[in-house]
Amino acid sequence: MKKISSQTILKRIAGIIRKNKTFFLAGHINPDGDTLGSCLALASVLKRLGKKATVFVVGAVPQNLGFLPGINEVQTQINPQASYDAGILMECSNLERTGSILDFKRQIKTLVNIDHHKTSTPYAHVNLIEPKSASNAELVYRVINALQVKMKKEEAMCLYVGIATDTGRFHYSNTTPETLETVADLLRLGVPASSINDRLFATKPLPALKLLGKCLTTLSLEHHGTICIQTIDHKTLEECGALMEHSDDIVNYGLMIPGVAASILIKEEKKDPPRVSVSLRARDTVDMSAVAEVFGGGG
Repeated sequence: MKKISSQTILKRIAGIIRKNKTFFLAGHINPDGDTLGSCLALASVLKRLGKKATVFVVGAVPQNLGFLPGINEVQTQINPQASYDAGILMECSNLERTGSILDFKRQIKTLVNIDHHKTSTPYAHVNLIEPKSASNAELVYRVINALQVKMKKEEAMCLYVGIATDTGRFHYSNTTPETLETVADLLRLGVPASSINDRLFATKPLPALKLLGKCLTTLSLEHHGTICIQTIDHKTLEECGALMEHSDDIVNYGLMIPGVAASILIKEEKKDPPRVSVSLRARDTVDMSAVAEVFGGGG
């Protein structure tokens, strides 16, 4: 089967947006900066085009993303009676990654999947899957360009947050020349990169620092020093007065150790009923997405 070009898919998505009036936007459970930034930027553009756009999330919005334009309009409850002309899912490699939103799929007439993970499956009517893209926000940037709409500063801010968080401040190997060219365009629109970076990466509440200290004491090296494992239990969270979102970047510390190729953070999310989640990070030599996919993760 001949592969459809990205430009053709972008034109199809632009056509769906122009043709329809009501839109449902959502991302994976426990949304991050890329998911939220992508949804909020595109929702803002849709509204400026005279459309009705609603952003839904399953899970808490991280506190450090509370400054994002439009964040207060994000909804956590789905109206079971509502229906939408089109749904646009961000960073969901499969429908299960949407959480409870999966049950709402029948009320969406046309479904669009925008994802940059190589584990993504073409489950929607239109699928823009670009594993070479460093972030979902870069793909949304291309969708907005396909609509021939000039972005506002607030929309550019949302996309910048998505790119900055998913590239680790442009540190990860997924950062490409196209990534930096996109960021340059966003900065030209007035994005205050320095203040955003300070909020995202240089500001931590005291409970988060206490949690980091406790977590580092659990660190162990396995498989001849190539795998780092850390753990967080519910008791530690309570002792630190921390939220689980405060652990978001702790897994990255394992990769700072010379010789470590993969870092694993095991988190006890709930005690009753028991629920454990795992964060995975790796260097280029290890494909952690294959591991995450086995357990229904990867987004």
